[in-house]
Amino acid sequence: MKAMAILRDSSFESAEEQRLSITSFAQSENIKVAYWHQIFEDNYAGIYDKLPKLDAVIVTKVSRISKEVKMLDEFKKTLNKNGVKFISMFS
Repeated sequence: MKAMAILRDSSFESAEEQRLSITSFAQSENIKVAYWHQIFEDNYAGIYDKLPKLDAVIVTKVSRISKEVKMLDEFKKTLNKNGVKFISMFS
């Protein structure tokens, strides 16, 4: 499985901590992280461009995508429309 990992700094988890967690998780699940994408705002243009090349998107927590429910729903719909699985390591 080929995936993109999305990182977003937070007050309780740095981007580097997320990178280490995702790397470990991906290895244990036999997932190849082909792309790393760090977001700073709810801007997904760079992510959407790569969806046709992916099987999954991995985040450590759902809130790394957005804390706004509407934005998260739109993101998940776009993934689904492209046949890309959304993997959140923790709720």
